[in-house]
Amino acid sequence: MIAFTGCQKEAIIDTVEPDIHILAPTAGAVLSVEDVMPVEVDFSENLGLHTYFIWLIAEDGMPTLVEKQHLHALRHEVRLEFPLNDLEPGTYELQVTADDHDQNTTNAAVTVHLQ
Repeated sequence: MIAFTGCQKEAIIDTVEPDIHILAPTAGAVLSVEDVMPVEVDFSENLGLHTYFIWLIAEDGMPTLVEKQHLHALRHEVRLEFPLNDLEPGTYELQVTADDHDQNTTNAAVTVHLQ
């Protein structure tokens, strides 16, 4: 008689959303369309970040993709400069969305003004 034994692992269901901290730009920042916008975002996730998207959304709802990434990490930092020279003056919202492997999603946003 042959017996098979295997280890049984308890399934872990993640119910914790990723954490997003937008460090730059600051809420209400006033920038020139001739400048670059600093974008600094820190992500953390208890079991592992899956994807994130960073968008700059115009008042009319038109999105401009700033950064996106598919990754597997507990922590991740974004540090970049986004050129503003193709955008019209106005009020924009920098929107950041992150999710983990169990479809827990977090959104964060700051408003910026381009002149």
